[in-house]
Amino acid sequence: MSEMNAQNSSSLWRDAWIRLSRNRMAVVGGAVLLTLGLLSLCAPWISPYRYETQNLELGATGPQLTWDTQQLVYGTCTQQRAQVLAAGYEGEIDVLPADSTELHRTIEGQDYGRTLWVASAPGNTNLMAMVITSEGFDPLEEIPERANFILLKSRGHLLGTDELGRDLFTRILYGGRISLMVGLCATAVSLTIGVLFGAVAGFFGGRVDDLMMRFVDILYALPFTIFVILLTVIFDRNIWNLFLAIGAVEWLTMSRIVRGQVLSLRKQEFVEAAIALGIPQWRIVLRHIIPNCLGPVIVYTTLTIPVVMLLEAFLSFLGLGVQPPMSSWGLLIRDGSKVLEEFPWLMLFPGMVLALTLFSLNFLGDGLRDALDVRVSKD
Repeated sequence: MSEMNAQNSSSLWRDAWIRLSRNRMAVVGGAVLLTLGLLSLCAPWISPYRYETQNLELGATGPQLTWDTQQLVYGTCTQQRAQVLAAGYEGEIDVLPADSTELHRTIEGQDYGRTLWVASAPGNTNLMAMVITSEGFDPLEEIPERANFILLKSRGHLLGTDELGRDLFTRILYGGRISLMVGLCATAVSLTIGVLFGAVAGFFGGRVDDLMMRFVDILYALPFTIFVILLTVIFDRNIWNLFLAIGAVEWLTMSRIVRGQVLSLRKQEFVEAAIALGIPQWRIVLRHIIPNCLGPVIVYTTLTIPVVMLLEAFLSFLGLGVQPPMSSWGLLIRDGSKVLEEFPWLMLFPGMVLALTLFSLNFLGDGLRDALDVRVSKD
């Protein structure tokens, strides 16, 4: 009998996998989520810059499709200091190009007469100085103690930079680690609490159900912001407590959804048969009731993850969430919305990534709901 049950169980999961693999949108959604997760996880090895690297002189620039770029960095400094600054900007001091017309156009007239550090040869740390004129760049015979500009060669910025000169592609990768981690961990906390709480309340019913649901009503009445502030103040402010704080308030709706499903399932024949066979109540809840609630639970879980991401952005806005220089997709969108008219790419690219994630979650959730519904007959 046990071998037969194992075969039936294996067959159900195999059929669920077959149904899921036939849903193209669910497969595409899962592939997109897996790709974004791997890119975010491998951010330190993929991103061309460190997440804290900033170039204040560069400021906000649009997307650059070339790998190597040349730019003039303002900062009166010695030769040794110029090398330090170039390394801090993830670059090196470059040689002046033979045709420097395009580079000269980036200089304003008020800067004519200032000096510029350039390399005498690729990779050479023995720098030479040039004076900026209205016609171009002229070498200086005597090396000055300080120069006003540095000719910096660095990697390009695929998605542009923000107002502090930080690479947006790098910040999106590192922000994905925070957003996806908050979404998954906080949702897992709310899922665990909500499913168990709702299943117990719905299965036992009566006074147990009334007492547990009144407790949920009381928590619903508490102001969310004040509740989270109290949790972060009492248990210190860090990213792990943020997961717990969000998960501790997001399980309420999940518990109501599960309770409604359990109320409709506990009078079904298979539950009454399990009770008649003397199966322990806790086993009936875990092995018979909860698996039959997976469809609605999974669908609501895919909706909870984006809500949790938005809650994290809201808490970060209040100073209770992610702290600089780290960021998240929600914070990038919020910061980009402030300068949307001047620098639209700062909101466009993080918004596209977040929207793609939300669409993928919805497609995958719908596919999992259909595939894991144990009441669906075999094909």
